[in-house]
Amino acid sequence: MSVRDAIDLQHGDEVRADVCLVGGGPAGISIALALRASSLSVVLLESGGTTEDDADRELNAGTSVGVPYYDLEETRHRSLGGGSQLWAGWCRRMDRSDFAPRPWIGVPGWPISFDELAPYYDEAATLCELPESESLPSPAELPPMYRPPFVGGDIEVATWEGSPPTKFGDVYRSELEESGNTETYLHAT
Repeated sequence: MSVRDAIDLQHGDEVRADVCLVGGGPAGISIALALRASSLSVVLLESGGTTEDDADRELNAGTSVGVPYYDLEETRHRSLGGGSQLWAGWCRRMDRSDFAPRPWIGVPGWPISFDELAPYYDEAATLCELPESESLPSPAELPPMYRPPFVGGDIEVATWEGSPPTKFGDVYRSELEESGNTETYLHAT
């Protein structure tokens, strides 16, 4: 359908769709792309434009409570592509233990399981433009610092992969514009 600017909407205009996605970051764009082949009409609402400006950045002001985290103004990006516009491209599949409850820090666990998420990793890797996954090296192939006695017991080797990094707004904008069932609205806070 198209990528439009919500600023051009007139008072009283209605935007209707079967599915409304709030946020044009990696998750919103990925879902919109996955729904292209469906018969559903989709609206993707992005708070920013194609690039972030001062007015967009001001909307990120806030306070994070709970587990200490970086300033919201530094870790959020309001433009088509969202946080991927800031992303360095490091990717890592989650471990089974990531889904477990952690009551000692107030984390109840995920409402989905590792096994429910696992089938979607290959598609996510494609969207993130990751190279074909290779099998992990055997312990004998690892550099010495990653072999026992340094690794073992409660210590595991974690493998990260590098994306170009993929800026979702730049890479997938034309696909959103050419989608027959998706309308994307910028400046749609």
